[in-house]
Amino acid sequence: MKRPTTPVVNKPTIVQLAPYYPPHTGGLENVARAISRQLAADGFDVRVITARLPRSAAAKEVKGHLTVRRLRAYYFAHTPFMPGLLRALWATPKHSIFHIHLGVFGLQDMAALVARLRGIPTVMHFHLDVGPSGPLGFILRIYLRTLFKLTIRSGTVVIVFSKSQADLVVNKYGVRRDRIKILPNGVDPAFFTRTDRTVPKHTMRLLYVGRLTVQKRVERLIEALGRCSAPCELRIVGDGEDRAELEALVKLLGLENVSFVGERTGAALRREYARADALVMPSDKEGMSLVMLEAMAAGLPVIGSDVLGIREHLRGVGMLVAAPSPTTFAGAIDAFYADRAVLIPRFAAAGRRQAAHYAWPQVVHHLEKIYEQVAS
Repeated sequence: MKRPTTPVVNKPTIVQLAPYYPPHTGGLENVARAISRQLAADGFDVRVITARLPRSAAAKEVKGHLTVRRLRAYYFAHTPFMPGLLRALWATPKHSIFHIHLGVFGLQDMAALVARLRGIPTVMHFHLDVGPSGPLGFILRIYLRTLFKLTIRSGTVVIVFSKSQADLVVNKYGVRRDRIKILPNGVDPAFFTRTDRTVPKHTMRLLYVGRLTVQKRVERLIEALGRCSAPCELRIVGDGEDRAELEALVKLLGLENVSFVGERTGAALRREYARADALVMPSDKEGMSLVMLEAMAAGLPVIGSDVLGIREHLRGVGMLVAAPSPTTFAGAIDAFYADRAVLIPRFAAAGRRQAAHYAWPQVVHHLEKIYEQVAS
């Protein structure tokens, strides 16, 4: 079907508000971009307001119906502060919907306040229940109990990925259940690239993809490699503030079967999925991982922590590791290797079937229905 060449008449402008946006790397960023691009392709006037991080990123990009505006930002305590944010929010069209990607203090709270003052409906997009880290973590605890509660509860609609997340925002933050909409993340159709997968005769190739940060618990996976009896190698794809510390850990443990290859995107990332035998996700918590969906679409089995954000999407289509630790992950990897002739084809097929429900065009079609309800 031919896409419209002009914005849809009488439809609201969709203002996507995200603390980060590509080329900054991360799951929230990629979700905001995928949604924005699909909405623009569907004829909506889409305007993204985000932080200009990294500073080499363009301050403004316009492509078709999509405008990305990156504001000058100062980074402090894992948070971007944007002096021009209030002016940018006030300059948005009155006939808008604010789609606020909840991630860090500042942008989301300012956007909620401006929306209330201007009578603009809001869609709060809950990605992950972020926990405190670092010496200033106590500030986040106070914020989550106070201002964040007011911000998320002010949403006309609150989007979550699953029923488990819905229960969390109701019980922890007091969001009214009748305001909650469940909308899963999506996956780019380009990742549906493989229909068969060979079973390794000897060494099993494990893959980790994601940011190298404390929440992802990559050190747990590295330590597990040192305890595995199965012959395996691990490729770590991604970057982040913990990379140097993780490389030092590999050296300390004397592991020669772990390699860091940096960030991969597009075709290069798809090749990583194609050459691996299993994706491993040792996180303590996730929202709804794009990496997990991409791996399943590529027919790559997933071994992941049995925690919120992974279990509800991986149960029955991958291997869940209860009480995640280096020892339990080592045991899961050994068990997967021992039964690989059965598990690899089973999980590859089941994962592809599951991922087929999450193609971005389908997901954004459901989001547009939510916008219609919000606008009315």
